[in-house]
Amino acid sequence: MRKIMLSLVALSLPLSAWAANDIDAQLLAMAGQFETGKAEHRIKSITYDVAEQNNAQVGVNISRQTDKFSNVKLFSSAHANVKRKTSRAKGRPDAKSLILLNHWELKWAMGEEGFVMQNIQINPVPAQWNANGGTFQSSAVLVDRNGQINLKEQCRLGSSEEAAVIHRKLKGVMQRVSCTLTMNNQTGTMKLTQGFEGYYLPGYQIFIPRILLITNNKTGRIDRLDYQIQKIR
Repeated sequence: MRKIMLSLVALSLPLSAWAANDIDAQLLAMAGQFETGKAEHRIKSITYDVAEQNNAQVGVNISRQTDKFSNVKLFSSAHANVKRKTSRAKGRPDAKSLILLNHWELKWAMGEEGFVMQNIQINPVPAQWNANGGTFQSSAVLVDRNGQINLKEQCRLGSSEEAAVIHRKLKGVMQRVSCTLTMNNQTGTMKLTQGFEGYYLPGYQIFIPRILLITNNKTGRIDRLDYQIQKIR
């Protein structure tokens, strides 16, 4: 998922500033309180066709994106809800991230650009999410060398359905999810809203995107990304 990447492409943080093991340890410790148990299934990679368009230009750009997932620690079930992800798309540098449930990017980098997430709060915690649906809220602070960005999000989960509706290789159940995320910096120069529509698969402890809608409330620009699954391994 290219969550909030478009919004933050102008921000940068040298890899050396956050790639140290102690940063990973801090983020894993923070994510540990949201542990939902060992995932029932495993996904190694998802390949999407992504259609990108915005209201500032005519036409739609179609690209192929592959997200590869790996455990934080090989042969360990610890932190089953946290994965490493590498996203590849033709014409772009690889994006590497440390993700919580594939929805919250605790650490993200593309080339020399990147950020670290701090002070994440999720209420209620994922272990308490209801299979019959409900809402949850989250908040966090993104930090890079330019300063901080405050995030607030509210999501609505639908009732459980068969996951095979999304793709024949998926097992178990899924819940449709709709989220609204707001991003603001301390200086008031950034005011962004992101809408996320997709699916949450509790058995895999993963979110799968369907639509991202990113609105820059300062400039009026709206970017839309539509995701179509092509392959799951």
